[in-house]
Amino acid sequence: MDLKRCLAALGYEATWYSILGCAGLAAAFLLCYARKRRFGIPGDDVVNMTAYAILGSLAGAKLLALACAAPDLIQNWDRIVWNLKTIEILIGTGFVFYGGLIGCIIAIRIYCRTYGTDLEDSLEMTAPAIPLFHIFGRIGCYTAGCCGGIGGFPLQLVEAAINLVIFSVLIMIQNRGAFKGRTIYCYFIMYPVCRFILE
Repeated sequence: MDLKRCLAALGYEATWYSILGCAGLAAAFLLCYARKRRFGIPGDDVVNMTAYAILGSLAGAKLLALACAAPDLIQNWDRIVWNLKTIEILIGTGFVFYGGLIGCIIAIRIYCRTYGTDLEDSLEMTAPAIPLFHIFGRIGCYTAGCCGGIGGFPLQLVEAAINLVIFSVLIMIQNRGAFKGRTIYCYFIMYPVCRFILE
């Protein structure tokens, strides 16, 4: 069965980037839901928090992408603002991971403060889900032909493999009870260092 053709029949022009992104979100959600009891988070909170996290991630990733492109956008504003196709492309493409990560954390914080859910436990539950999602995201980048290395080097696949290692390490840390309450900080150390070395 061709998934892209099925989606096209429903009126949705899918790309492997978007398909893999959705698969990554599903995998991240299922991981959090499966491990919710370990962190004492009710199932309803996991579902609702995921919705907040998705919206926060999309907003953060898009805002940072627009901020990075601001000089070009300002310079070509007159041509952009009257071109609906260009606006559609700007909205639907171009997302920056770090913006999405910041937006995700802010959204989870807002949810926890609003509904009285423990923030530390929520971030601990979320920590390994971030690199899990990122694995799918980087493979999606590879299929889309973006975010590659110099001379066509498949940097996206290398980073997907690194995210798999980070994911495995975080799960191992949590299962052993090491750095309890600090797994998210382990991620904040490991990923930027690995990405700095790669880039």
